[in-house]
This record gives sequence, C-alpha cells and structure tokens, in this order.
Amino acid sequence: MPRRTSSVTRRTRPPRLRLPAPPRKRLGQHFLHDAAILDRIVREGGFAADEQVLEIGGGTGELTERLARVVEHVVSVEIDETLCRHLRARMAPYPNCGVVCADVLAYPPHVLLAQGGGHLPYVVAGNIPYYITAPILRHFLTAEFRPTRMVLLLQREVAETLAAKPGKMTLLSVSVQLYASVR
Repeated sequence: MPRRTSSVTRRTRPPRLRLPAPPRKRLGQHFLHDAAILDRIVREGGFAADEQVLEIGGGTGELTERLARVVEHVVSVEIDETLCRHLRARMAPYPNCGVVCADVLAYPPHVLLAQGGGHLPYVVAGNIPYYITAPILRHFLTAEFRPTRMVLLLQREVAETLAAKPGKMTLLSVSVQLYASVR
C-alpha cells in the first residue's frame, strides 16, 4: 500500500531538482536550488552591472544564470564534464557568460577569466564544498591578480572560523584576515 503524506508536507516540500547528472561525492558536489537563497546571495553580494564574476563550480547553473542577469560578464568554472555540457546549453542565451571546464585550482584566475571571455578586475562567487574551502581561499588570496572581493556560501562552521576574533582564531582565520576583511 502506498504511503500517504499529509497535505501540509506536500505543500511545503520543495520541488524535486532535475539534475543533468547525480552529484559526485568525490568532488563535494551539492547543488543549491532554493530560489530564495540564490536570490539572497546575488542581492547581498552587491553585484554591479559593470562587474566581471568568476564563479567557482557552476553546477546546474542556478546561480550562474542569476549572476548573468545582473553583471557585465560571468565566467563559470566547472570541473565536471557532464555539468559543463549542461551549463553551456543552459547559458547559451546569455552572451555575457562563458563556461570553462577546468579545475579552478589548476590555473591562475586571470587565465580562467580570459578563457571564459572575462577580464580583470573580477569578483569571485560560489557555493563552496567544505573540503576545498582552504585551498580555494589560498589560491585566490595569494594570486598575482586577486579578486576585489569574494562572495562565497560556506558551511556555517567554516564561516565562523574565518570571522573569528583574536583569542579564538585558527591558522586559517589568521591567514584569510591577513589578506581580507571577513563579513
């Protein structure tokens, strides 16, 4: 006998996200699809119409598309070949968006920007997996051409660590605060 769900559950359950491929655990993939959160990232990120954005991990393109609607140019860097094909198809109507299929840590940011049709100066945006947060921060904050700012969705504990005050700081928070102000 099929299990019944209450009408409240049915009304509040988010719609199922249709993925071009299942998330790959080894890459730390987790796809953000909550429209309210995505809109909040764009709104609170303060993205301007004249900005170049390098997006880390375009995934299904939910954030990519929102960014393309408000900034001058988006370069979405995605490591997963299947998702790259999906992103290219989804973003085809947006001439201000380039998709680069690569490991964001394997190339200097200015090279990735150029490959995707963008240029300096730039802003970094993304929904970052926990295991790669420190390498990503190090990669961009020590790059020859650093971003003007980084708008990242991080695991709460990582964000709290980065914003720690003296006495509660870790090596990661000290390192990041040496290069940037954390909010």
